[in-house]
Amino acid sequence: MKPARFYVVLRYARDYYEFCSVINAHIKMKHLKQEFDKLTLKEVIIYAMAIITMASGISLLFIGLFIPPEGEIHQSVLTAFGLISIFVASLLGISIHYENQLEKFKSNIQERLDSMTQQ
Repeated sequence: MKPARFYVVLRYARDYYEFCSVINAHIKMKHLKQEFDKLTLKEVIIYAMAIITMASGISLLFIGLFIPPEGEIHQSVLTAFGLISIFVASLLGISIHYENQLEKFKSNIQERLDSMTQQ
């Protein structure tokens, strides 16, 4: 009798865990949707280019495994992947750098305006 009750409790615990996981996933997806809605068209294009370019670089590496000699990736393929990775990093890095610079500029202007109004 007691082991059967234990399994019932385990089943309810598992169902509760699954329910909480679904709720948490829904909350995270809602948050991601809100963050995605804040992106400008320029940022969406930059992130899409980065994802597509990185996917093509990874696929280039896998294709390089199957081209003769099999199992060995040629040096030119590795060089191309390195260049692709640098391009993607520069896309994302430039975007983040200028976003930070813009925030610093805005805060600097706001501080100057506040100091001028207090005098």
